[in-house]
Amino acid sequence: MGTSAQNNGVFGHSDGSGSAGVFGSSSQGPGVMGKGEAGQPGLQGATLSGTAVFARSEDGTGLEAQGTGTGVLGVATGVGVYASVSDPAGTALIANGTNAALFEGNVQVSGQLFKPGGGFQIDHPQDPEHRVLSHSFVESSERKNMYDGLAVLDDEGQGTVTLPSWFTALNTDLRFQLTPLDAPAPNIHVARHDTGDGFDIRGGPPGIEVCWQVTGVRADAWALAHPLAEEEDKPAEEHGSYLHPEAFGEPPEKGVGHRRYPHLPRPAGTSARPVPSLRQ
Repeated sequence: MGTSAQNNGVFGHSDGSGSAGVFGSSSQGPGVMGKGEAGQPGLQGATLSGTAVFARSEDGTGLEAQGTGTGVLGVATGVGVYASVSDPAGTALIANGTNAALFEGNVQVSGQLFKPGGGFQIDHPQDPEHRVLSHSFVESSERKNMYDGLAVLDDEGQGTVTLPSWFTALNTDLRFQLTPLDAPAPNIHVARHDTGDGFDIRGGPPGIEVCWQVTGVRADAWALAHPLAEEEDKPAEEHGSYLHPEAFGEPPEKGVGHRRYPHLPRPAGTSARPVPSLRQ
């Protein structure tokens, strides 16, 4: 245990032989605990090469950080924060809170992403300084791709839509929609659609504009290797629990998260309301 009114309460240094500068172990409770006052870090690690802070747990939480400010801050020229788990059933990183995480920059997910809702939020185009505009994602029980455009029919009432060369390699189960503009076209139809490079529009008045839309279902290698299960049973140990208990008027203790990770502290009300904005 180390205390200090200024400078370091505990300082550890390693000569690089593989030993730890500071090592903490506990059979019950935290192995290492740091508490900072007046906006100072409770636990800080710095390194010129390698890992600044490393935490490992055989059964429980590798690193737990709580605070009214920033729980975990990682700054690096490489990876700021890295979390890994060896058990396929485990979870590398859990963030819990009304606003659990905020990413300022690009985010890439190499696996599947599931969420109860989502969309985009931007500065309102008509009042960007005072308002925001939100839209929801378009959802489907299939991995749908959507393409659309505008075609103008020639003097014979015909038009051709050319699609990218990769279109048929990516899409299957194609569906077409045609909508004429400014005038009725009861005979308008898709005449050729199975050659792979596009489709023809026939049966419309000369010079008419036609809005077209094509949807397809993903048929790429990753999508075929990871089919989307529309409906599936919850694991037996999670029966009687909810992904979103508050939506059913149930207490947070009936949530799947509480069932999976009962040892994790959860701030009160973290799932009590939707989060319209992550702005602080």
